[in-house]
Amino acid sequence: MVPLALVLGAATMTALAAMLRDGAEPGPVALVVFGLMGMGFGLAFTPLMTRTLASVPRAVAADASGILVTHVQLGIVVGIASFGTVFLSLAGASTLSAARALGVTGTAEGVTVLLAAAFSARAAR
Repeated sequence: MVPLALVLGAATMTALAAMLRDGAEPGPVALVVFGLMGMGFGLAFTPLMTRTLASVPRAVAADASGILVTHVQLGIVVGIASFGTVFLSLAGASTLSAARALGVTGTAEGVTVLLAAAFSARAAR
């Protein structure tokens, strides 16, 4: 389920990047896409956490959980900094150039998530 959920998340990120590429108003369709994105990442996160902590002895489960959550949060911070840097380096002064930068950044995020899904599927075998 984790690789499929990550693929759903990547597909929705790519769809949002395409919707926002030209600076057009995405409308209510974006809300549906955001909902599907949340569902995809939610379906990936819970089983991944469970699978990761399943073999940890009870005596160190709290510590292992804390370390895992810290790593997840660190990944979020590094991801935001990395993709934010890409966006800000591509965005110009106009709204259209910022929208194009958002499209490129969203596509890069989607590709990153697809790679994570591929590594997850490979590790699951």
